[in-house]
Amino acid sequence: MGKNSPFILETECLEKTYLMGKVRVVALADVTLTLGRGEFVAIMGPSGSGKSTLLNLLGLLDRPTGGRLSIDGEDTSALTVFQPVAPHVESPPGKSIPNTWQAVCRFC
Repeated sequence: MGKNSPFILETECLEKTYLMGKVRVVALADVTLTLGRGEFVAIMGPSGSGKSTLLNLLGLLDRPTGGRLSIDGEDTSALTVFQPVAPHVESPPGKSIPNTWQAVCRFC
């Protein structure tokens, strides 16, 4: 993973776990993938296999508990919802862009 990557999206050993009381639930374990520019993929699997969890991580709606996620060569682990929106992204008059999307807009 790194700048000038031919991949728009890269994950390496991506993991997501939750605590439900005292029980550790593994929602996603050791997912490594690359997605090239213009490439299409389908995410398929049985109920409870982690599809929605993976999409939430890839969409920067949640943070992984392990591994790395890179978008357009930039490691997303350092992103925060408080980073400024990209200069070319404007909020509609009287509206604001939700904090969740501010980090995503850095890649618009």
